[in-house]
Amino acid sequence: MKKLVSFLILFISVFDCAAQFRLSGQMPVLVDDTLRLNIPLDYGLPADQDILILAKPNGGFELDLGLEEKKLATLNHQGKKYFLLLSPGKNLWIQFSSDNMPHFSGTAAAENAQLQDLDLLKIPHFRTPDFITGLKSTALDSLEDQVIKPWLRLRNRQLSAIAATPGMSVDDKLLLSQEIKANAIAQLSYFARRDLQLNRTDLMTYLMHVYREVSVKPDIFPAGPLYYDFADTYLSYLEAASYKDFLENGSNTKRPMKYYGVSIDSSNTLVSKKGRSYLNWLAVKSEFDPRVAEAMLARDIARLHLAKDLSMMRPLIKEFKTVYPKSKYRRDLEDRMAELEHRLNANRNNSAIQILEDYRKVSSIHEVIKRYKGKVVCLEIWGTWCAPCRYELGFNPQLKSRFKDKGVVFLYLDMDEDDKDGHWKEFISVNQMTGLHLRKNRTEMQKFWEELQPDKSKQGLYPSYFIFDRNGQLVPETARRPSHGEDLYKQLERYLFP
Repeated sequence: MKKLVSFLILFISVFDCAAQFRLSGQMPVLVDDTLRLNIPLDYGLPADQDILILAKPNGGFELDLGLEEKKLATLNHQGKKYFLLLSPGKNLWIQFSSDNMPHFSGTAAAENAQLQDLDLLKIPHFRTPDFITGLKSTALDSLEDQVIKPWLRLRNRQLSAIAATPGMSVDDKLLLSQEIKANAIAQLSYFARRDLQLNRTDLMTYLMHVYREVSVKPDIFPAGPLYYDFADTYLSYLEAASYKDFLENGSNTKRPMKYYGVSIDSSNTLVSKKGRSYLNWLAVKSEFDPRVAEAMLARDIARLHLAKDLSMMRPLIKEFKTVYPKSKYRRDLEDRMAELEHRLNANRNNSAIQILEDYRKVSSIHEVIKRYKGKVVCLEIWGTWCAPCRYELGFNPQLKSRFKDKGVVFLYLDMDEDDKDGHWKEFISVNQMTGLHLRKNRTEMQKFWEELQPDKSKQGLYPSYFIFDRNGQLVPETARRPSHGEDLYKQLERYLFP
């Protein structure tokens, strides 16, 4: 059957005062009839904000959106992402050519054509592996000449191009200029923290230099998604600046930290009870524009929802309702929390989620493995605090479906401290982590690492995966991750059907 225009809209608020924005266009026939449009709430580009657009048989598409304010959205076509500026009352026609290059017309054409020329979603050349490998030195003076100065010169050229663009409103120019400036600093931060992985002292020096004349105050509000990426990196700068102040003033762990208002001793307790996001919130509340702080707190709550981390979500929701009782985000965030509470209650008595009764007494992984002799055991070492671990959890349903009733035991060894025992148990229920579970603290885990990974240079990597054959023997090959799909499936099948 020929496809008609069809739209799946997860959630777009349309009020009486909202104005329509029409997005339409043409794609090459029989190439790709699907587009994904992500119009963020102020706090990011999560997949649950995607709108799926299916084209007509001739490749045409159209969509009317009710917008209260300007939105910077992301359009995904054939794996390529395009930044779009959507303004209430305007329209945009996009013609995709066979080489996947967009051409614009309509009342929103000028600003969107300029956005494509800027290509702000592209990874800078200095963050590519070839460039990083070729770096002669990571000393600040060298990075200043090789990376920072050339990159800021490009930023200035981009700002000049925006200023000279005809047919663009003053507000649009301010918004896009703010995104350019935000992206420039954020990429320099990512370069040091993610790509170079500088040590703490060098990173602190680098951040002090890059952020020395940078302000987090927005030039225009609502701000765009790149501004919020920058705001996240600004938190790293505040952390470095606070630590520098701590060192320069006697390293007193009882004295309130600059920007945070609590001592290091108190902050450690706070992080343990309420999470790292709550500590970050103290700096955000202190140093950011209140409107930005509201959006950032909402975004962090939404991130915890996506991670299904209900325990860490609760204190932030409580804080949000106290500080922003009439926020436009409140209903959405309360609905997200209610969803996780429902998942927790639904899985409290789920017999497929098994915590070993004697897990506190288990002192060797082999004590557990021998109980399942005759079956293949897939062991995952993980932690509730570990972002890559949480990412891999998303691939577990497919993995378990593949090996249902085939003699595979899924065993999870969590590393969390003893005061996180309740958090751990709640987390596995909310995330419906079927399988067998036990937990050890950091000290206790060392013996397990020595059993599983004799090579000390590889110990302590989270997540890590191991396979035990039907005889209870640890197989020598490195187990693949659930996200590797067929590669892991083939490994397990080799030991199921030798």
